[in-house]
Amino acid sequence: MTALTDALGDPFQLVSAEQAAAGLEIVQSAMEGADIQPAECKDHATGNAAASADLAAGAVSGVGAADSSGGYLAVVVMDGSTEDAVQQGFNVSREALEKCAEVTATIQGNTITSITEEVPLDLIGEESFALRVTQELGGQPVFHNLSVTARGNGVIANVQAMSQGELDGVTQDLLADLSAKLLEPAGS
Repeated sequence: MTALTDALGDPFQLVSAEQAAAGLEIVQSAMEGADIQPAECKDHATGNAAASADLAAGAVSGVGAADSSGGYLAVVVMDGSTEDAVQQGFNVSREALEKCAEVTATIQGNTITSITEEVPLDLIGEESFALRVTQELGGQPVFHNLSVTARGNGVIANVQAMSQGELDGVTQDLLADLSAKLLEPAGS
């Protein structure tokens, strides 16, 4: 993974499984104490954070340097060789779109609305999808996330761009290219 470079041309820095799990535990804790609407999405949010923490133990994660606006790229490569791994690492976030495309979470008096939409993507590997998430605080966009998730060759790759500014098609193309590289068999 260190042979891949981020948007600034710098190598990704590996994130230890312990660091990734610790970060996800913080997210899970915040979600458990949040008032989430629609209510049925709370189980998804807390369950997804818990499943992600479990998957982080066996995943390889990396993060790129922040750009001048504070935006950055993150990559995760995990097992995709079993049906259970595919369900937990690939299908769960896409399935949530059916009922949780717009979620409002109130955490410590702050209300954040997350709007998730699937965006068109050319096929990468055996199966792939792209999601755009916009988080709003008080009706104003404050955070943007664009992710590409692909699976093939027994692995699942997730590449995300996170920024306070809008993310465009050029960013999506970069994410798609990185995902395709992460699915390549070692040594190719």
